[in-house]
Amino acid sequence: MTNEQIRERFRAYREQNFEPSINKIAQYIDLSYAVLVRWNKGTYDYDYDYLSKIDKFLKERNY
Repeated sequence: MTNEQIRERFRAYREQNFEPSINKIAQYIDLSYAVLVRWNKGTYDYDYDYLSKIDKFLKERNY
C-alpha cells in the first residue's frame, strides 16, 4: 500500500461520487483537512498509520 495507490483510489472515489467535500471526509476519518488536501494534490505523503485510515474509509465504500 503506497501513497500513490491510495491516492488514486481516493480520487476515483471522489470523482465517481460527485466530489464529496474533502473537509467532511477529513472530519470523518479524523485527519487534518489542510494535510489531506496537500496529500490529495500529491505534495505530501502520509505514513502507514494515516494511509491505513484512508484505506479503511475507502474499503468501507467498496473502493
